Amino acid sequence: MRRLLIVIALLVLPSVVRAEDLVLVDGRYLHVSILEANDRGLRVKLLDGGGTVFIPWSLIREADRNRIMIGRGLKEDESSRIPMEAGVKISLRTGDEVTGRIESQNDKEVTVLVGGSKQVIPRTNIAKDGIEQLQVPVTSIYKPSEYLAKREAEAAAADDDVAAHMDLARLADALGLYESAVSHLMKVKTADAEFQKDWVANTMERLEALAKNKVLRDELDRARQQSMLNQFDKAFAALDAIDKLSDIPAGIKSEVTTYRETFAKRRYEYFRKIVASEYDLVLKNKIRVLSRDEKLTLDEARRKLRSEIHKEVVADLAERHKLDPKGEVEKMWEDRRWHATRFSMYGSGSFIVLGVAKQAQQLQAEMQRAMAQAYAQQARQQQGRNGQAAGNPQDRLPKPPTKEEWWKRSQSSDREQWMLAFWVENSKKVEVTGERWEDCERCGAKGYVQFAGSQGDVLRAVCPRCQGHTRDRGVSYK
Repeated sequence: MRRLLIVIALLVLPSVVRAEDLVLVDGRYLHVSILEANDRGLRVKLLDGGGTVFIPWSLIREADRNRIMIGRGLKEDESSRIPMEAGVKISLRTGDEVTGRIESQNDKEVTVLVGGSKQVIPRTNIAKDGIEQLQVPVTSIYKPSEYLAKREAEAAAADDDVAAHMDLARLADALGLYESAVSHLMKVKTADAEFQKDWVANTMERLEALAKNKVLRDELDRARQQSMLNQFDKAFAALDAIDKLSDIPAGIKSEVTTYRETFAKRRYEYFRKIVASEYDLVLKNKIRVLSRDEKLTLDEARRKLRSEIHKEVVADLAERHKLDPKGEVEKMWEDRRWHATRFSMYGSGSFIVLGVAKQAQQLQAEMQRAMAQAYAQQARQQQGRNGQAAGNPQDRLPKPPTKEEWWKRSQSSDREQWMLAFWVENSKKVEVTGERWEDCERCGAKGYVQFAGSQGDVLRAVCPRCQGHTRDRGVSYK
């Protein structure tokens, strides 16, 4: 008998004093037992110091707040959101979009299943490259009730199948079919009254409040669906419409606040990836345009690359995606999270940033001596024949271009390559991770070119491309 009592006590005790670890927003750590959870917060027993206190949700760290609210049915679990299936997004010439699944198509029209109805779209109304394959919410394809009926038929759940009815209740909740969700939870409650008792009770209370208010229900559905389609302005507008309604249950107000936080994070991450991807393309397009400007000098190009072009790229991205340049695009660019290393080369203009090569000075001195000897010998021979001095053969040697000469004479593709490398090193908008070197394609990394002298000897002249540096310089960056 005593052993039986001990077993019963051990079975009952965890449900009474179940420990929870909480972290508050100010960093304090609490070891508690939750006595009650409602839309305002928690009433807990402090297991370390004793006593009971009430803690508003706003004082609890977001991760713990979400975990507890979801666990007790006070907030919808994001993992049970509307399922996604393969579909399409069709952009029309009017600027509108149609999301669904293509049922059939031919040269003249496309038939799309949208929300359980077929919609025929003439191809002349579709924008160029306006059909995008992607995952879409099932409510874009089916009627919510139609999809739930499909899943219910597949599950064929017996009345006492608690797990199946819990899954169907979550699905019905995500689809906005709150009466159906309550019906499935009633079957859970009937089959096992103690199964996740608090969660079931809180969830049913929330669902019944939603079921009684069609406008509220429709706006929440609209907000969630628009967020999944990355239509964040529309999602926030739907939440604003809910805030303007009267007599909103406190639990729903709390859920709307949570949705705002979730949508804001989802929006930031969505546009962060876009900025990280498109910044590079916009930058290179702007540099390409600059490289074709024949009036642009080297000094002007360097000034623009150092201080102006980044601002122009940010402004373009902000205008294109309706973002704040400083508060959003700049922050998203700094948070770009590039993992793969990128490279950019100065090419034949490497000598501009490398300066004068030591080898070039040595080769120049060597060439001057050789040419002086050749000039003296030719002068003697010429004077011996006709009494006239010979011209200086050194004047006939090709000279490496100066910086400005290279800039004017080079092709736009060479200037474009050079400008990107210069921007990487001087704009301070990316992390330079190292150098990259490639052999000069003109001299084969020797730094000089050879030719036959007048006396049958071999002379070496500074390579007019790399100017004695032997290799082109580049940079790696993230």
